[in-house]
Amino acid sequence: MSESPQRRLLERAFRTSFARRGLAAIRWRSGLDADLAELAARVERLERIAASEPGGPQLSTHGTSKAWASPRDADLLEETLGAVAERAGGMLNVLEWGSGLSTLHYPEWLAGGGARVSWTTLEHDREFFRRFIEPALRERGAQIVWSEELGSAEPKLGERAGLTAVVFDKGPIDPIEGESRVADRLKDLDDYVALPATLGRRFHAILVDGRKRRRCLGEAAALLEDGGIALLHDALRPYYHCAFAAFRSGRLIGDELWIGAQVETDFADVVPREALGASTRVG
Repeated sequence: MSESPQRRLLERAFRTSFARRGLAAIRWRSGLDADLAELAARVERLERIAASEPGGPQLSTHGTSKAWASPRDADLLEETLGAVAERAGGMLNVLEWGSGLSTLHYPEWLAGGGARVSWTTLEHDREFFRRFIEPALRERGAQIVWSEELGSAEPKLGERAGLTAVVFDKGPIDPIEGESRVADRLKDLDDYVALPATLGRRFHAILVDGRKRRRCLGEAAALLEDGGIALLHDALRPYYHCAFAAFRSGRLIGDELWIGAQVETDFADVVPREALGASTRVG
């Protein structure tokens, strides 16, 4: 697909904070993506690099190639991470529970904008990771550590710029679908939840979009840099809400996101105001 002048201008515009916030306002006021042609190109590219071989398995999308989220929430995550990177002076430490489309998109997008990103992602389902995520990350030179290798990984986890993936072997877990999933809800994920606290590091942003989200949010509350943020996906599920009390500030944003921090804030410095306007403060 040839690159249009409009698309080149859009890419250039995203390099500046003012233009990025302006584009966010357009998206949130209209409810539409600012550039459908760009979205189609991203989907095509992501599905190509996520395939383990030509014609092989591909990650499905949910209307956007940026994350398994609504297009508006995927854009909102992008805007928010970009604002946090600017506030952090271009060096961004990110922790993610639950690898997926977001792992493939946001670190590369941030680096393309000039940020020096250290992104640590944790995944519990090794088969899923090897099938859909590993091929693309290998192409990008990511550090991939299998859980049984923990302790021997060099350099120390997350200390390198770029992406580090820690992959456990717990199998597929789907605790949501009724009584038949009781065993999934009881599966031991203690090491998956507790690993980040052993790294001796703090994070500017923590994304919680895997399993054991309530427990992961509790861990995240103690792992944030001063002024750092935690972001929860599927935040409308009420059984996650008890974890919000671990944060000094928190609110629902976008369609299904929640943002929290350990400082008193309304998040207007990192979240487009159009995304905050209809949101409810929680926590």
